[in-house]
Amino acid sequence: MDPLPPPGPSGWSSAPRPAAPTSPPLAPAAEPPTSVPGPPVPKNASNGPSCTRFWPTVLGILAIVVAAAVAGGGFAALVRARDEPSAAPRIDPYEVLARARAFVHAQESVQFEFAASMSFEAIDGLDVSVLSGTYESAIPTASRLIVEDSRRLEETIDIGTMRYSRSAPSGASLEGVEYELEDATGPAVALGVYDFGSLLDDVRDPQVMGNARGVTTLSMVDLSGVSFIGEPFQGIGQQEIIITVGSRGDVRSLTVQNELEGMAVLLTTDDLLWNAPVIIAEPDPSEIDPTPNIDESRLQAFSDATVLTPLHVPEGWELEDATVLAPEDTAEKCEQGRVQYVEPDGPGVLDLFSLPATCATAPPPDDATSITVPAGWGWIARVGVETHAELVINGTLLQVRTTLSIDHTLQLLEAIGAFDPGNPPPADLQLRTTS
Repeated sequence: MDPLPPPGPSGWSSAPRPAAPTSPPLAPAAEPPTSVPGPPVPKNASNGPSCTRFWPTVLGILAIVVAAAVAGGGFAALVRARDEPSAAPRIDPYEVLARARAFVHAQESVQFEFAASMSFEAIDGLDVSVLSGTYESAIPTASRLIVEDSRRLEETIDIGTMRYSRSAPSGASLEGVEYELEDATGPAVALGVYDFGSLLDDVRDPQVMGNARGVTTLSMVDLSGVSFIGEPFQGIGQQEIIITVGSRGDVRSLTVQNELEGMAVLLTTDDLLWNAPVIIAEPDPSEIDPTPNIDESRLQAFSDATVLTPLHVPEGWELEDATVLAPEDTAEKCEQGRVQYVEPDGPGVLDLFSLPATCATAPPPDDATSITVPAGWGWIARVGVETHAELVINGTLLQVRTTLSIDHTLQLLEAIGAFDPGNPPPADLQLRTTS
């Protein structure tokens, strides 16, 4: 077999080899023309440009398109456009949600960092608080939440039905701060008490927001009434949960947003870490504050006024809180001591505020009655469903707000003295009924 001739300028031709010539040889060629024509086009060959000229042109155009795509941030979109079909199959949100639920229920732990914001309508406009923190949970028995904003750093540990919490000023350390112990079986007030394994149990109406490379974004309505940060909805509100779900059902990111009665909460987190080792230990008894309702350190440091209290409180009532309020938390913008007693099985409340007499700004009500008691003097009045009274005692203004009647309040004020954090007054006062 004869060898193939070398390729011409247009490449290999698909035309059959011509037979050997039988006609006489051609006459000598004439003088070459001033312009040389292109190479002859073999029979059945294409009339288009040659490969040697076609590919540089295509590569140049492609380089321009890619450069424009990269300059506009669209290179990834350009690559995806080649990989993805033009008409993606419809994604069933319920099937994606079922896979996500099965995945979450199968996990033993989760860890993540988060950012959050809380905004609510205040008297002087919109108040916005930005928070950040970490969360870890040994599902479903224990969890730890650490959250910080511009004012406070707080830690909450939930183990079973018990909650351990402590706090410090923002930027400070929690080292050496005692925990407060409380029963966490009531309505959830923070992410810590939330059983993360049931994250998706109470969601409804899943909607597909997007899908890229096997990761689906779902938006759902959560009707559980549980709030991740802030006050609980207590079953009267709802919040939106947005998650990204991988092809195995793995939940990769979480966004929670809710709005109720003028307050909005937004929490976002990426890179949820599942099944990493999580150890959450119960605090040592020496780290637990035996009197969490009494802020001994702040009371001892308060020197602007004497923290006052009745020396006897109504029978059966309990001390609910004894602390010092910061100026920004008071109407008078003055630091002041607060002591509160409550009726455990009833509506009774007795609130007492002690502040320097020079901080008093509000005049008494028009129908107030002047009073004098052994410790000092002042006024008393019925304001709505409460009794209000104010007494000046040795330079301290004592403000009283209570659900008790005027007669019963006067009985309380018969004996007033300094509050002793180590020896709160006994609840042995039998209120007399007067005609």
